[in-house]
Parts: sequence; structure tokens; C-alpha cells
Amino acid sequence: MAVFNQKSDADIVASVRLRQRIRRPVGVFLMCLGMCAFVATVRTVHAFKETLTTAVELVEERRANGVSPGRASDIFVATHEAAYRSGKSLAYGTLLGLLMFTLGLAYAVGSKREDELLLRYSEKVDPGNSDA
Repeated sequence: MAVFNQKSDADIVASVRLRQRIRRPVGVFLMCLGMCAFVATVRTVHAFKETLTTAVELVEERRANGVSPGRASDIFVATHEAAYRSGKSLAYGTLLGLLMFTLGLAYAVGSKREDELLLRYSEKVDPGNSDA
């Protein structure tokens, strides 16, 4: 029983081929996920903006009718909190979406040079064993 079993060359080449085959679908999936995160962030910020606009209109209507703005301060506190949340959501959502999109782009387009050279060399040595 050997503790350190070495993989054969064929096993190494097969694992590299499998990695190369999985890279593009994973990359495209991450790119789509990143774009979805960004769109969801923009929609959330838009919803908070609508809440803020509605609250400001309500306060202005109360002031125009001569109603005491006793509860207006509560509305302004709520709108300030909504604006803070929307800014934070925009920052984190944009960062997360951009990170996932960039990682997906790197997976979909980029590849390791040593893996490509290994596959090219293995196809030259044993042309009948290529699964590409």
C-alpha cells in the first residue's frame, strides 16, 4: 500500500481536459449571475427612490394644507434610512455583480497556458486518445 500514489499521465491529461471543458459553461453562468445581481441592485435602488419621492410629496402636501408637520420628521427619518439603504445596496450590489462578471469573463475566455501546452503535447504524442 503506497501512501503517495502518483497519477498516470493519462489521468492528468483527462483531468485537465475535464477542467477545460467545464470552464466555459461556468464562466458564462457567472457572467449571467453578475449581470442579474447588477440588475436586481438597480431595481432595488429604483424602488427606494420611489419611496423617497412619495414621502417627500406627502410632507409637501401636508405643509401646503397647513397641517402641522409633527409626523413629518418621522417621514424624513424613514426617507433618510431608505436613501442610506439604497446607497449601500447600490455599492455592494455593483461590487458583487462586477466581481462575478469579471470572474466569469476570466473563466470563459482565459485559460492556463501550461494546460494548453500539456493538451497540445499529449495530442502530438498520442493522437488517437484526444477527446476534443
